[in-house]
Amino acid sequence: VVISERIALTQHCKSASCQRKWRWRYLPALVRQNYPFADAIVAVSNQVAEDLVAITELPPRAVKTIYNPVVDDLLRSQAAESLSHHWFSPDEPPMIIGVGRLAEQKDFATLMRAFARVHAGRRVRLLILG
Repeated sequence: VVISERIALTQHCKSASCQRKWRWRYLPALVRQNYPFADAIVAVSNQVAEDLVAITELPPRAVKTIYNPVVDDLLRSQAAESLSHHWFSPDEPPMIIGVGRLAEQKDFATLMRAFARVHAGRRVRLLILG
């Protein structure tokens, strides 16, 4: 049995949407009780792995990080193409880019609040890819 963990469980369980669902209150205890019996545990990032180690109290070497594959030949060919949008011209203001699913867990609300503070003092753009 290989467990693949894809979320930072402690953060996810604290989110407003999970607080309303009773079952999320019990999930950390179930993870702590059952994950040690797995043959292997994989996390998609170091942050998720560290969070899982903290919840389960497993030794850090018990959780391996294997990143989601996102780079392929199509991406490489698209990356080689030139950008023609005027926002990317050298004389344009700096740009802050946020990338991720448009989900509460990714906390784009904090990014937008921070952007508003920066934007109040200087010309800057925000691009969210989700």
